[in-house]
Amino acid sequence: MSPVNDVLEQLARLVRARKRAVMATVVHVVGSAYRREGARLLVDENGSTWGSISGGCLESAVREAALAALAAGRPRLLHFDMSADDDLVWGLGLGCNGRIDVFLEPVAACGPQGPADGAEAGAPGYHETVLKARQEGRRLAVATVVAAAGGGGPPGKRLYVYEDRTEGTLGDDVLDHQAAEDARELLAGGESRSYLYRVDGERLSVIRDRAAVVARRDEAGQVQVFIETIAPPPRLFVFGAGHDVIPVTEMAAQAGFRVVVVDNRPAFATAERFPRAHRVVRAHPDELPHYVALDDDTYVLVMTHNFHHDAAVLRRIWGRAYRYLGILGPWGRTEKLLGVLREEGYPVDEHLERLYAPVGLDIGAEGPEEIAVAIVAELLAVRRGAGGGFLRFRRGPLHQSHRAG
Repeated sequence: MSPVNDVLEQLARLVRARKRAVMATVVHVVGSAYRREGARLLVDENGSTWGSISGGCLESAVREAALAALAAGRPRLLHFDMSADDDLVWGLGLGCNGRIDVFLEPVAACGPQGPADGAEAGAPGYHETVLKARQEGRRLAVATVVAAAGGGGPPGKRLYVYEDRTEGTLGDDVLDHQAAEDARELLAGGESRSYLYRVDGERLSVIRDRAAVVARRDEAGQVQVFIETIAPPPRLFVFGAGHDVIPVTEMAAQAGFRVVVVDNRPAFATAERFPRAHRVVRAHPDELPHYVALDDDTYVLVMTHNFHHDAAVLRRIWGRAYRYLGILGPWGRTEKLLGVLREEGYPVDEHLERLYAPVGLDIGAEGPEEIAVAIVAELLAVRRGAGGGFLRFRRGPLHQSHRAG
């Protein structure tokens, strides 16, 4: 489960227990920061916290501000400027060099204290809507008013933008229309960020440049809207249920993948061996079409340790819709597997760009746990569109705009 999902699950538990809380969300970043837009910290009425919004440098300040916002019962937008090296203010330094906006949103339990998230009575709250979309595998963008200097609705108003419809409102029809268009554009790229809107009758202006949002957000009439993209967790099918698959499953689940383990051996393919797996399927490779549905956001690992089983799996999935196919073992073994497919008429050379073999990043890994680190790191590199090299050679921004969930 992803960290954001963990926070939302905990928020759902607090709401059911009728406990008050504040959801702190990073809604805008200019420059370098440890976490990006969409990172969350949940603070309950007792001061307990879940999640994170930085490397530890902002959590204490945000926790105190969150408790004050909870007492006041009003949302609040915090601004942190870490672009200047001022140790008198920031102590020993933060390891960041950016400007960060954090939106604090008190969340009341459904019941006598009122509906959650400022929603209309009887309407599902933000956490319910997002969790449902993720569970159903639906893509969703959520536009939230986080600051308004006149125009638009009050902070906390939301517009939910699906691929085929919208729900809710930001408080103005013209604003809703434009925000929905921007949300779908961001949804296509898997990006989350804040925009500034200014509505004057039927006319609307938009500021999308990150630095300009910071410079002009206090101008009269500007409405800062955070548009967050919610994608279903990527699926990872692991074929094989040997001992070395256990740490892969654990780490991949922690990294946000929905892991499905597939093996035909009753003693190995059990839920007890893979508690972090979303599902454990006991099936022979010939039965895979009945149990495995692939799409262009599916990741596949072949780790059966059996040449004939590996070949059988590849016969069933080769060339189908998947984003990543990793095969455990040295290249010579994979070359023999591909040779078998070629002899049988499979279009091997047409799909080699999605093949990762030997699987994993080259970190000199030894043993199941280290190999799992190398494999999951490669999965994340592919997912983020990153090269997987040493950051010591990077002189530009550490965080680029990548397709993500």
